[in-house]
Amino acid sequence: MKPAWLDPLIEMPDRLAASIELGLAFVSASAADRAAVFAGWGFGADWEYPSPWRLACTTGEQGSPHERIVATLVLNGLENRSDSREEVLLFCVAYNACALAGLDADALLSTVARSLPDRAARALRDFVGRSPRDKALEAFLLVKKPNADGEMEIRPTW
Repeated sequence: MKPAWLDPLIEMPDRLAASIELGLAFVSASAADRAAVFAGWGFGADWEYPSPWRLACTTGEQGSPHERIVATLVLNGLENRSDSREEVLLFCVAYNACALAGLDADALLSTVARSLPDRAARALRDFVGRSPRDKALEAFLLVKKPNADGEMEIRPTW
């Protein structure tokens, strides 16, 4: 059975705001509610990812970097992606965005992992357990670049 707190999020016209709220609600929900969300994932709604390149930015963005990083990781876990390369790249971007935003990346990613379904949780914990060199932007051919607002964005070099 779908948790009652999900209905208003499904109906929200602002899909990015709904996704951000979903991420926050999901990590604090009961195990039963999380299982119900995972079992019926999608619920006929479109869920919008925050821009991965701007996760550490605040100017012109909805929600805080923390909220957008959580939403990104929760959406990824719920979608149960099977392309591990894409997923690991997303983990790298989220991890390094935490550092750029002054957040404890290991703690934030570990907290989100505890709320996710088994496969997604394991993949995220495995990433957190990598050596610092294997989590670095350079390992994924990514760089941090200042934008016009003086904030740091993560960008691919490819």
